[in-house]
Amino acid sequence: MTPERIEIVQSTWTKAKILGYERIGDEVFQNLFALDPSLKRFMSFGDDPNYRQSESYVNHNVRFITTLNTGV
Repeated sequence: MTPERIEIVQSTWTKAKILGYERIGDEVFQNLFALDPSLKRFMSFGDDPNYRQSESYVNHNVRFITTLNTGV
């Protein structure tokens, strides 16, 4: 990546983090599941019809976004 693109990604990420890791993670996974609902079967919460309210789902989102944050 060019220095300019790195700056764009980092500045955009700084703005996005204001939403909170739970919400960002939910957005990411809702988009993934909309594209391919079968992906839920690979998740520990996949069989729960109310998975979005489950502690497992929320924790998964936070861990995923925390890892993404490290990369950014």
